[in-house]
Amino acid sequence: MPVILDYRNTIQNFIHGPGRSVWAKDLDAAAVTNNGNLTDNQLLLICEDIENGVTSPSIVLPGDIGNAIPRIELKALKHVANVNRLVPNQTIHFCHDGITVLFGANGSGKSGYFRILNKLASGSINYSVMQDIFNENPQPMSIEVTYAENGTDHTDAWDLISPLSPSLGHISVFDTNYAKGLTNEHDSNIYLFDSMGLNIYRGIADGVHRLKELDYDVSSDEADINNLCTANYSDKLVRALEIQFKEELKGFEMDYLNVSLQLSDITNPLSKIKLTIKNNHELDVVLSEAEQKCCALALFIAECELLDVKQPVIFDDPVNSLDACVIGMFANRIVQMSSPIVLFTHNTQLLAEIKYAENVVVYKDYPYRRVAGKRGILIYEVLRNCPEEVGYIINYHECKCKFYLAKAKDILDNYSRPLTRPYQKQLADNLRMATEWIVDEVFFRNLIPNRFRGRFDNIKWTKLEEMVGQNSADVQAVHTIYQKLSSVGSHVGAAHVQTQLRKDQYQGFYDTLKTLVDNAGI
Repeated sequence: MPVILDYRNTIQNFIHGPGRSVWAKDLDAAAVTNNGNLTDNQLLLICEDIENGVTSPSIVLPGDIGNAIPRIELKALKHVANVNRLVPNQTIHFCHDGITVLFGANGSGKSGYFRILNKLASGSINYSVMQDIFNENPQPMSIEVTYAENGTDHTDAWDLISPLSPSLGHISVFDTNYAKGLTNEHDSNIYLFDSMGLNIYRGIADGVHRLKELDYDVSSDEADINNLCTANYSDKLVRALEIQFKEELKGFEMDYLNVSLQLSDITNPLSKIKLTIKNNHELDVVLSEAEQKCCALALFIAECELLDVKQPVIFDDPVNSLDACVIGMFANRIVQMSSPIVLFTHNTQLLAEIKYAENVVVYKDYPYRRVAGKRGILIYEVLRNCPEEVGYIINYHECKCKFYLAKAKDILDNYSRPLTRPYQKQLADNLRMATEWIVDEVFFRNLIPNRFRGRFDNIKWTKLEEMVGQNSADVQAVHTIYQKLSSVGSHVGAAHVQTQLRKDQYQGFYDTLKTLVDNAGI
């Protein structure tokens, strides 16, 4: 459970403490009013408090002490056109109060969407986002983003160049490169500390310093204010992060590592965070890659959980290098997190662990009806067709062989005979992808944990016939189609020679596959 640290009560208790000077009360109220940034007029009023011995505060403490940090909800992301190799007009609707999973094989286009979201969040690692490199005359990139800021919806057209709302920068991002940054010495998370009121305390301390520079006597409350801003709060904040980090590490059963969290003075905006192990050694010279990854995840999740205002969190391939046990622990942890999550993964175990976790409901479609007391999950499959067409976004529960058959039918119904080479290539690619998915969805009914079809190895058709048994004739028919399609389209396999197939042949392949799928009742 996150460490509870209430900066609001700490300030209120200080102001209402016995014997507190009026100038000290006004200083604290001014810092709260402007989120730690004292204005010259406020400082002048505080100076007058001291000079005139004012007995009543001049600055009213706001009734709702809080930080002016907006809450962001991601609603939808639409790729309109021309980003990387992503196909146009693909939309992701986010489960803004739960987990959105984008699942797909390597090369399917997941990274393109991750890079867009990383740029949206103004990530500290600047991953390049390019125009469509397959287009000889690339056109401007076009994205449509829908999000809510403090409950107010916004839909912005975005060219990935012009700035969007700075508030989107509060979204947190994690991948392998971010993990390396977290395990090395790095800038402290100012957003984390400021969201918990540290900027207010920093403003109070700065106000005392400015008064002393102006030769005002602040001795009546200086010691108490210093105690408020350091030992009484910032030290507690550091301790809260240390405790939360240890708890998260324990959740991965890595607490035996004895990793320590070192923070310099966090009242300084240039403060640093560093993870060290016994005798102050760097992590990368002692720990394995998996142990370093767990330390990075523990620190990242600890910071997200301590945020006063929970914001979206984006994970890209967070479990590479982790074993099956730790993958299960990570899945269980993110299901419990308070923040809305966007997860990119190709790991079938991680997907299964999340789908079947306790207190989880997997929404079959969007829009969804929220189930009280359950962590909602939306799952998308990211598909590719050929090297030039990646990033199809479809509902995970949609039949993938039907998806590719529908694309093939569109070409057969709407393009002239004979088919030109580009359309023949597209048609062959779609039908070939349909045959691969038929292996999983028709012959095995998606019951196998890992796909029988391999990405780099040929399908073991003889073995498949033995496994399927009474439907071996169907396997032979699909095998025949698969072989003929392998000599056209984008596939680089045993048959390298590009051959021409007639449109009626493609139509025959389509009819055979469609009948097989229809008879399977999927």
